[in-house]
Amino acid sequence: MKNFVIFSIFIILFFSGCQKDNSLISSEQNNSTSLQKPVWVVAAEKQGLKLIALPQSSSISLEKKTSDTEFIEYDESGKLSIEKNYRSLNSGRVSVEASLSVQAYSMEQSSYLSMSFSGEFLCFEFGPSGTSFSTPALLNVEAEGLDYSTLTELKTAHLKYFDETKNKWVDTDADEIIVNAREGKFVCKNGKISHFSRYGFTN
Repeated sequence: MKNFVIFSIFIILFFSGCQKDNSLISSEQNNSTSLQKPVWVVAAEKQGLKLIALPQSSSISLEKKTSDTEFIEYDESGKLSIEKNYRSLNSGRVSVEASLSVQAYSMEQSSYLSMSFSGEFLCFEFGPSGTSFSTPALLNVEAEGLDYSTLTELKTAHLKYFDETKNKWVDTDADEIIVNAREGKFVCKNGKISHFSRYGFTN
């Protein structure tokens, strides 16, 4: 009888330990998953690029219009615009205004087009994915309150799109990109968007 009791206690402790181990493994897996970086961020790092990041937000949010969807006729020009305003953790004000101007007759057919901020970076996502323009749409961006401390000696930036097939960032043109690291300002004038994808700015 005594041996049976000892054996029963051993079995209970054994399965209890297994359940705890499984719980820990599951927790570690969940933490690992939550910490995984998006593929487009990893791709930038592999190319030796740094995406311009937006300062981390405090609990005070003044966000206005972080996404936009418009129906644009193929024979008319159209415009998408988004805006983000918030307080950063150091109590500084961060503001980003961005717009995309679509030229008349640059699309094959009328369509709903969308634009939104992408992640915690100065990046934008456009849809539907694969939409193309015979005359590039024009991306204009103005930002203030940026922190360039991780981008040493940054004097200008580059507009790029993420090629999901090749898993790499590819350069695209802009009339002008102005970086004022001392004042935390950024301007992109007429970035050329020939097709929809994820677009961002790097060093």
